Amino acid sequence: MKNYVLAVLLIAGAFSVSAQIPREAYDLTNSMEDLWRTSPKEKAVDASLKLNKLYQPFYLDNLHNSLAQLLVLERSKGYPQDYLQAMWDLQDPSIRSIIEPIYVWNQSFDVKTMKEAENVLQSFYILLKDSTDRKAKIELYGLLVLKTLEDKKLLPAEMPAKLLEKIISNLQKYPDLEKPTNNQVVPRAWHRYLLAYSMYLKFRTQGESFECLKAAAHYSPDLTDMQRRDAYNYDAYLLEGSNKNVGYQPQFIQYLNNNNRFSEELDVLLENTFGVPTNSNMQRLKDFLAHHVDLGIFQDLWTKYVDARMVPAPALQITYQTDVFDFTKPRTNWTFIDVWGTWCSPCCKELPHLNEIAAKYNSLPESKIRIRTFSYMSTNLKDFMAKNNYFFPVAEIGPEVTAPFGINSYPTKLLVSPDNKYLIIPFNVNWEEYMRNYCLF
Repeated sequence: MKNYVLAVLLIAGAFSVSAQIPREAYDLTNSMEDLWRTSPKEKAVDASLKLNKLYQPFYLDNLHNSLAQLLVLERSKGYPQDYLQAMWDLQDPSIRSIIEPIYVWNQSFDVKTMKEAENVLQSFYILLKDSTDRKAKIELYGLLVLKTLEDKKLLPAEMPAKLLEKIISNLQKYPDLEKPTNNQVVPRAWHRYLLAYSMYLKFRTQGESFECLKAAAHYSPDLTDMQRRDAYNYDAYLLEGSNKNVGYQPQFIQYLNNNNRFSEELDVLLENTFGVPTNSNMQRLKDFLAHHVDLGIFQDLWTKYVDARMVPAPALQITYQTDVFDFTKPRTNWTFIDVWGTWCSPCCKELPHLNEIAAKYNSLPESKIRIRTFSYMSTNLKDFMAKNNYFFPVAEIGPEVTAPFGINSYPTKLLVSPDNKYLIIPFNVNWEEYMRNYCLF
């Protein structure tokens, strides 16, 4: 877990342009794991307090991601628990308000009797307020308490359901579950993932209700959430042991199929395939429609579905060396736009492949797709292109272009339809596969 901050900032390869963060905050964060291993814990505690004051988001990341994993993976060594106890013993109300949920979860590992389990659940229930708390991640640790006690086969009769119902109620109160507002993409993704997990847990443990499974599928990460998987990646790992293939649409699809609810199954298949348009998901949708011809023709359904979920592009004109790309004029082809910068290492790592793809698609006279790029706030762009022998079209842009698109991380990949609607392709996917499947090339 070395260089933890770097991993957080570049999670899934996305690089965000952020406010100035003190250099010392990076150094403190990258030293935390070594300090946790030292004894006594005074240095780790002092560093934590200083980091919390310098830049609290880094301290919260250390606590909820790195330390939380160590409480599971290296529990036998004792040092994660010792550090957590040392922080608790400070008796600082501002610190306790942050660490109390993880502190109670840590206690659940040592439960040996049903009575002790009841006490831990009751203690945790008291912590829950009437709305979620992302800073302390109370709802996450409540779910982890339930998981830990279930693994121990020490779940009392009534309290688990009561705790889960309160967690679900809190998560459902978040106002942007359906459509994110500005700067709310990360908290939206976090709330939706935890709500999906909670509803599936309720489905699994309280009678397999259709409505619970439907909700679990609905709140599973959508295309917007997948652009910020860092919001729930660590949580998914703690709750499910993996952060791959997160979501409950497959279970819901199987349920619908088993119960001959084919029209509803088609809706979920379309939604799931739009969110993750891999070749395998596309083929599954095609195979389903081949067996249910009364529900429609694949190409017509898919084209209309994608079009309905794309949004109008800003009315901008972008100047290139040889032409102008006008978002107000229709075209005969789709346009793939990679937004990158010379200062962005994940962006630059992708450029050799992008150069090859651009050469392939842009050289075909009848190509359905054209490749362009926007270079954001780059330095010495002309020299950079020449040095690397890159020939893809590039336009220099600034915030006047990124702001209307809501772009705040790099690289960002836009797919623009001939009639100037667009969608954003998530990072860390096979973007060429996604691009081709969205426009049926």
